Amino acid sequence: MQFYIIKIFFLLFILSSLSACISEEHAQEKALYKKAKQNRDLNAQTQALRVLAKIEPQIYQEQLEQAEKATLLLQKAKEFEKQQNWYQSYQLAHNSYRTLTSNEAKLLLVTSGKHFKNLIKIHDSMEKSFQILPENIFIQLKKYTLLPVIEWNIVEFNQLLQQLTQSSIELSRAQNLVNKSNYPQKIHNWLSYTQSQAHAVAQYRNYLVSKAINASAKALLAHNKTLTDEAIELLAYVKPDIAMNGLQPKFNEAFLQYHPYQELMQNIYLSISSAGKKQTVEWYNEWQKAENAVLMLEGEFSQYRESSKYRRYIITKIALENTTKLPDNEQSLSSVQSFIGASASVQSFLDKLLQDKAFIL
Repeated sequence: MQFYIIKIFFLLFILSSLSACISEEHAQEKALYKKAKQNRDLNAQTQALRVLAKIEPQIYQEQLEQAEKATLLLQKAKEFEKQQNWYQSYQLAHNSYRTLTSNEAKLLLVTSGKHFKNLIKIHDSMEKSFQILPENIFIQLKKYTLLPVIEWNIVEFNQLLQQLTQSSIELSRAQNLVNKSNYPQKIHNWLSYTQSQAHAVAQYRNYLVSKAINASAKALLAHNKTLTDEAIELLAYVKPDIAMNGLQPKFNEAFLQYHPYQELMQNIYLSISSAGKKQTVEWYNEWQKAENAVLMLEGEFSQYRESSKYRRYIITKIALENTTKLPDNEQSLSSVQSFIGASASVQSFLDKLLQDKAFIL
């Protein structure tokens, strides 16, 4: 009986010692895990979790699986990095980092993600361009199509032109970032789409300018013909200075009739120039000279009859060069996502880049 009691006591002593050892080991691994987690050391975290998961699987097994998944993703990312396949390397590094935060994954994420930083900027410019566009843009464009030019509200029209110009400038910035990098074809397809959107937004503005120019050209050509015919008839009988004095009331009347168009054209120039796209209205100086020549605000009247054909040529040339149709892309303006136009897989890739934007840019 006494021997039996001693045996039990001995077994309890051994179990107590083992428990103490296990408890000590457990505490050590917890400490190692905590330190590895603080240092964002993926390898050290995984090793500590393998021990902890054996001791307390109900607590640490899921975390171990997460760490092993992050490790596997990082290993694959490094393999693609060696092949300079930055597209796959970045995505796997991103997934590893978002599965379990680690310095190793972040470093590779940044290294591979740098190759796509322009895509972030292009996406941001497209988003900003859409936000600048006025709501119901096609309704507004069609309103100006239906209204005669001289009935356009100059203040509202200028504001619309400036919005369209600023939106176009944002997309121009985006297009300046497009390059021939070794992207997957689906990204090249998206970049081609962004170019078409940039062209379309520029066309919105150009369409309005086209309507104004063509209406003004029609009015100016009519004045040019009427005044030239009057000049030819009068110059057949009297000297140029006398003819000019005789026709002055006609020129004054033509000026008053044409003035709303002249004011509109000047506002177009000032509005687009002030918005930062002066090069798109380079035609205006030539146009202004033609206006002044037709209305005899400058130049010698003795040459008025002979220069009539040249005035007609300049006015017609500018009108034809600026004739623009309204783009057929109304559906793409239904939302910012439609405007950006990325496919599901490209949008998923862009979302990753945007999530890591602070690291990459």
